[in-house]
Amino acid sequence: MLNEPGGHAYLERGREVFRLREYDPFISDIAALMTGSREILYYVSTDGFDHAYVDAACRALGLGYRLLPVPFPNLSCSKTALLIGKRTRSLKEAESRFKHLAGPYEFGKLLGYPGCCVNFYADSGEQRMSAGKKQSDIIRRIYGNTPDKKAFPFFLNNVYNYFSRPNNAAQIPDISRQRRLFSLNPRIIPMALYVIAWHPCSYHCAKSLKAAREIFSFLTKHVPTFAVKLKEHLARPVIFLDKCDFVSLRGEGKDGKEVRYADVAPPFSLAIDLSKRIKKGNRVVIHHGTISIYAKSGSCEKIRQPKAILLNFRA
Repeated sequence: MLNEPGGHAYLERGREVFRLREYDPFISDIAALMTGSREILYYVSTDGFDHAYVDAACRALGLGYRLLPVPFPNLSCSKTALLIGKRTRSLKEAESRFKHLAGPYEFGKLLGYPGCCVNFYADSGEQRMSAGKKQSDIIRRIYGNTPDKKAFPFFLNNVYNYFSRPNNAAQIPDISRQRRLFSLNPRIIPMALYVIAWHPCSYHCAKSLKAAREIFSFLTKHVPTFAVKLKEHLARPVIFLDKCDFVSLRGEGKDGKEVRYADVAPPFSLAIDLSKRIKKGNRVVIHHGTISIYAKSGSCEKIRQPKAILLNFRA
């Protein structure tokens, strides 16, 4: 039984009570296993795993796990991958198949992601990288593949999901910037802020939405405080520039171009100067590569920023 006294996630198995962290395994991923949306979870860690915690958490959850070499070592500084499964047979099959993975398509299918999303990820250039050559972030490509850009369901907000989003083969600059971003958010774990672990092919992907609603329903029932906090962070419009450069707003977006807001909201990013300037206003418009920030007095500051897009995530 998964429950949540005092705002923390706990597991009760007989007389044993075990407190869960928000990561390794992530709570949303546990929900995905419990709802059948996924059969296998996969993690890598740049800092290594807390093996004692992983073992205790999996035993408390009634799950099995395996530690394996990373199948694509050029995409991570970690040499060890963690596989977690609900069924022993599925875990053994996954362990065997991991040794013969040919690329991201087989990898995504193994983890149970929707075929449309796996195809989009594999074909969109995320894996066709060369050392030192920066690639367009997957979020920008998902946005481009989404026809109706006026509003997106918060279930599919993947702005803070840094898994499988390398910009170059070495990935070292990315990791350094991510750690700086994490240091700006000491009270939250940005990488735990997602409902589905995969990157959708579109912000209206039907298969991803179906799984996300089932997962979030499970979270709402069993860990309601966590679900409320998760929704609070995800159901917000985001001005997106790049992986570690964005501004989340406490407000409501309109037509995919405008947001009326009360303040800048966490998680905070490395776009510190832009955040400070946006805090001075209460309405922002993104149009044709220009960010227009309007103050209550009616004054307007215009910032030329060709990379800016508005991701209008909402409940």
